[in-house]
Amino acid sequence: MKSGQPEQAIDVLQTAHQARPDDAEVNVALRNRRATYVNDELRAAGSAWALGDTESAFDHLGNARRADPTNQRVSQTVARLQRRVALGSELAQAERVRQNEPGRAMEIVRRVLDEQPDFTEAIQLRDSLLQQQQREHPVQPRLTDALRKPVSLNFKSQPLENIFDAISRTTGVNFVFDQEVQTSAPSSLFASRTTAEDAINMLLRTNQLAKKVLDEHTLLVYSARSEKSRAYKEYMMRTFFLSNADAKNVVSALRQMVKPKDVYVDERTNAVIVRDSPESIKVAERIVQALDLPQSEVTMDVQVLEVNSDETVDLGVQYPQELGFSIEHPYERVHTTIGDLLSLNRSNIAVSGDGGAKLRMAIRMLQNQGKTKILANPKVRVRNNEKADITVGERVPIVTTTTNNGVTSESISYQDVGLQLVVQPRISLNNEVSVQVKLEVSSILGQVATKTGLIAYRLGTRKAETLMTARDSETQVLAGLINQKETSATSGLPYLSRIPGLGRAFGTDKSEGGRAEIVLLITPHIERNLALPASAVTTFMSGTEGEVTTEPMTFGHPDGSGAPASVPAAMPKGAPALSDSVGRFDANATMHPAELDRNPAGSGARTAPASGGTVEPAPAGGTDKAAPDTSGAKEKGAAKTSMQGGAATHGDGQQFAAGPSSRPVAGPAHPRTM
Repeated sequence: MKSGQPEQAIDVLQTAHQARPDDAEVNVALRNRRATYVNDELRAAGSAWALGDTESAFDHLGNARRADPTNQRVSQTVARLQRRVALGSELAQAERVRQNEPGRAMEIVRRVLDEQPDFTEAIQLRDSLLQQQQREHPVQPRLTDALRKPVSLNFKSQPLENIFDAISRTTGVNFVFDQEVQTSAPSSLFASRTTAEDAINMLLRTNQLAKKVLDEHTLLVYSARSEKSRAYKEYMMRTFFLSNADAKNVVSALRQMVKPKDVYVDERTNAVIVRDSPESIKVAERIVQALDLPQSEVTMDVQVLEVNSDETVDLGVQYPQELGFSIEHPYERVHTTIGDLLSLNRSNIAVSGDGGAKLRMAIRMLQNQGKTKILANPKVRVRNNEKADITVGERVPIVTTTTNNGVTSESISYQDVGLQLVVQPRISLNNEVSVQVKLEVSSILGQVATKTGLIAYRLGTRKAETLMTARDSETQVLAGLINQKETSATSGLPYLSRIPGLGRAFGTDKSEGGRAEIVLLITPHIERNLALPASAVTTFMSGTEGEVTTEPMTFGHPDGSGAPASVPAAMPKGAPALSDSVGRFDANATMHPAELDRNPAGSGARTAPASGGTVEPAPAGGTDKAAPDTSGAKEKGAAKTSMQGGAATHGDGQQFAAGPSSRPVAGPAHPRTM
């Protein structure tokens, strides 16, 4: 039957099975042919579905179902693809609404993946929506760039609310205060040529407060006490998939250095999952980046040589050591009779030498010298601080005898005999390799029979262990493992072989001298050295004892120069003394629109009730510039811009009063909570 007609073959076998249901050969052939055909149709349906040819996929599934109507796999595949067609319509709807309603689109995708987790199109759409969500709603909202503009701040013993109010009007950032924050608590702040963001951080830190970024224009200020931190501080989840470092070692480092709130090791994927504040996650990221580096590797080119200095001298005449006499039988009889012994003569007496051979002598003149041979020449690649073990030889049984309560028992263990080399390299950054070397060469010297008849072995061992240093591709030599032996033997005719000068004519002298030395040649070739990460990864600020963060508590210069903030050592000369009324909060103090009209943007100081500090921009060119002295202002009731005056100035030249007002004097409208 032709192999290209599987349907006809199945029909023929089905007919034969109906005619002969008890025929085992027909039954086996029918099952095999049907299973092969169904599997081929299922594969064809899967390929057609992957190419988007839905009609062809269902045609192949129909063929498989007709061939085997009771096949559960075919039925499940048909139902699965039919459901996928319906889910495809829902997925198309999610694609249409993803721009305007990404949340609804994500809900549809999740419902689809709950039914069919391997739906490729749904997985791709989910990943795209997650990336879109991360772009639109980052883990940490970024504050407005206005907080990074240069300003100068001068406040002395002013309520926190006044200081935040001045910064709010200057930068346009709103502040929301927790109910436990004492906004009337006095605080002082003197800073020149810094950013509003650094000033806010310093103000919060010195008053035991913390902040939470709600959006780019809003900050929540709350007490830094632990119970408030638990209420407002959000945690971030981060999974680190490691390529080179061991996850257990990385977790040990994180627990020691960062002390994260929650950490988990997944040994199957060599991943570490960390849950902690975003600041702690940033520190953990740098630690993981510094530890997850590819290890250095080196190829050890090893040669183990045995230098033999053996010398054998064998000179003289070798005589047979035994003489034998026998009677020759003319008819090849096996047994000798008494008559044969009575008729002995020289014609029927045979003389033989060693081993029954004919009598013979030999002149021996032999001299041998040793040579060098290679015992092993392995080349092994090994990672830094890892061991490479090379063994060449055999395993021989070792008998151990144990006596307990008068009963002796023997046990057998096996020991490696031959050459064993263990190397452990340590690769330095200057292309030097320190190698811990352990070399052992053992051999069987003899056999010993035990009381029970077992055979034990007498072993000889030469062993050396050292630590050597070599540069890349430099050969180091380890030698001196010497085994030396000397033997001498004399054989010959009795007494005659001992005559001085003539002894070798009547015998042989054999002397052997052996000197075997093991020499190890080892050459490291560095394949890959450690690639050090950037200094920003290995050296960075990590916060204080109470808080882990990569942001240092400093006043940074806006241009990155890190110029220190200038703090006035004393009150400006001629400034009036501070009265008790300075810094008091006046809920009724306002600035009328008419006053704003008389002081347009950039025209100079805008006045308000007395306050206790100034906020002004850092002067162009990076030089300090004192706040303008308005103590001689002609307008009646104008506040002085000394330490009693309160003004906020930013980069566009506008200057706003920073007095104890419950509402903003000028600038964009914002709530009481700033």
